[in-house]
Amino acid sequence: MRKTKTLLAFCLITALLFSPLSGMDDHGANVVVTNKDGILARGELIAVKWDALVVSVDGSSPLVNTSIAIEEIGNVEIIKKSKVLKGMLWGALIGGGIGVVGGLIYGDSAPGILLGTKEEKAMFAGKFFGVFGFLLGALAGASLGTGKTFHLKILTKEARDSALLQLSEYAAIKGVR
Repeated sequence: MRKTKTLLAFCLITALLFSPLSGMDDHGANVVVTNKDGILARGELIAVKWDALVVSVDGSSPLVNTSIAIEEIGNVEIIKKSKVLKGMLWGALIGGGIGVVGGLIYGDSAPGILLGTKEEKAMFAGKFFGVFGFLLGALAGASLGTGKTFHLKILTKEARDSALLQLSEYAAIKGVR
């Protein structure tokens, strides 16, 4: 019984340590703003205005922001970091947790499948489902880590306004000003 409580406490503490609430921040997406002549700015998207983008340029002080007129912009590329590692971690934690809890609950009802105590069956189930969750998390993380490009120069006024609304969701300050 003591091992059961220890396993459940371990699963709970691990889930709380890696909680998505602990990683909340107000940073904008990393962007590369270009026109037909080349790169205008590369950095963090701070705000989207109807007539300009506000970007904190890489290499400058965090307090220095650059405003780029919409008429000068050809493309805005959102650079997203790969989420494969995060997906693998979450998949392993969730799969392992489900396996351990399931093994503790149903460990005695399946004596022919595995030999050993209830805790040993729970640990085996946790490892098995942890590996399965690890692989599923890697696939999910790979599909979430792709960037997006907004082609502002070739759009009509209405389409550009719609694109600016979508782009503002990636900014540190949400909404178009």
